[in-house]
Amino acid sequence: MLTPALESSPEVMTQLEKLPVHAVMLTNFVAPHKLHMYMELAKRLDKFTMLLSTPMEPNRRWATDWGNLDVRMLRTSTFRARYRHPVGFADPYYVHIPWNTIGVLKELRPDVILAIELGARSALSVLYKKFVKSTPLVLYGGLSEHTEKGRGFVRRGLRRWLVKNADSFAANGESGCRYLQRMGACPERTQRIHYPTLPGVFDKIPLDRNTDHVRRLLYVGRMIERKGILPFTEALVRWASRNPNQAVEFTLAGYGNQQEILESLPCPDNLTIKVLGECKYDRIAQCYAASDVFVFPTLGDDWGMVVNEAMLAGLPVLGSTYSQAVDEMCVHGETGWPFQTDDTAGMERAIDEALNTPPEKLRKMRFAARARVEGMTPQLAAEEWMNAIRLALQHAERKS
Repeated sequence: MLTPALESSPEVMTQLEKLPVHAVMLTNFVAPHKLHMYMELAKRLDKFTMLLSTPMEPNRRWATDWGNLDVRMLRTSTFRARYRHPVGFADPYYVHIPWNTIGVLKELRPDVILAIELGARSALSVLYKKFVKSTPLVLYGGLSEHTEKGRGFVRRGLRRWLVKNADSFAANGESGCRYLQRMGACPERTQRIHYPTLPGVFDKIPLDRNTDHVRRLLYVGRMIERKGILPFTEALVRWASRNPNQAVEFTLAGYGNQQEILESLPCPDNLTIKVLGECKYDRIAQCYAASDVFVFPTLGDDWGMVVNEAMLAGLPVLGSTYSQAVDEMCVHGETGWPFQTDDTAGMERAIDEALNTPPEKLRKMRFAARARVEGMTPQLAAEEWMNAIRLALQHAERKS
């Protein structure tokens, strides 16, 4: 799905003072929700080059869009792997080995390297830094303490080595920052980088909405085991069976291997489940506008971008703290109802409280949800990246 263009006023652009460096970022692909952050970062640098492992991973249905970024593809071998988390879900993922990373870095001769994730591309960046040309390195991890549970000692050893050889560190959440610091990252050189929410779309949705006797829930995302959507829906069915006088409508927008199971679940008469399948951006915005509560029952997400979008649209979140987004931004009774999906009793209590919240309180929670995330813009995230770059440059200068 493509995001709409982000406009910057001439006044804002003239105030940007570019840092006179060439920064090279190594990552797997450009996700649509990160595109405008990278474009804002490019405005703040003399030169910004992105080295990608793949245009898009096979399990993503996002369109490839690089905007006006300077992008190059690396020669990459890709392997499909599988990881089973201690809470019980299996998570398939892709491992990319960009073999010609060091050669391309030698050609580009960057002033600073930004290595995304703590794997092969980061290891090759460290080897370039150690043996070819000493270059400041920013190491970024999109992870949390929960998502990294159960990882083996070899992976932990690699990450400690990577951290030891980096100059500054960045993560997408407070838990991610704590994890990097456990691996040896210096707290004074660790930068939190917020997930940005694109302004001008969801923040235009009215917060005052018509209310009736139906409570409308919404889920947006992939329908796979890791997202915890099946155990949540089964708990919702049980709640509806116990509360036959409360009408509930649950809409799911997305795709995945659990879609048919969700469509065929038997439901009591007071519960309607609508599975929309994959939706375009404008349709998702309509879903947010027509809903009362956003559902995010993940068993493990390093963040959860849809939580940002939902809260900006004015939806309090009924979600799992196994997502950093819920853990950090979902305050009980103020911006949502947090729970843990593998705690069935706790999840059912949260469902009961959300569905029994009076309309006036729900209205206050809508305003609080938007207020919590409306400052998390691509410009903010770009400035946080710039701080991580400055920290790396300063540390490298002190060492030299």
